[in-house]
Amino acid sequence: MKIPLPIREFKSGEEHFPINFYFDDNFTYEVAVAEVCHKRTSSSVHTITTNILEYDIFNPDQILLRFGPLSRITTPIFYKVGVASLKNLRIRLDHPTETAITLIFRRINGDEKI
Repeated sequence: MKIPLPIREFKSGEEHFPINFYFDDNFTYEVAVAEVCHKRTSSSVHTITTNILEYDIFNPDQILLRFGPLSRITTPIFYKVGVASLKNLRIRLDHPTETAITLIFRRINGDEKI
């Protein structure tokens, strides 16, 4: 399932996206960033974090993606989802700029799209 999030400015660094979607308790899901569109404001590296990932000692800051001004997502990196719904989805961008993000979700058992 692809979810294109609306364009936001991330003025405070964090934006809330209340999405009325609940995951099936019988399955485990993963999420990745499929696409990022932003105004090129600097040559710095940006970091996207979220509150929906399952805690992992290798990713304690819940980082979804790091990208630079010329980065392209060719193979999305998936992370395990640790929540039951997207009602309280929060996305944080460390360098505030007008940005549109598309998330993609899948069930862990195979590539079956939801």
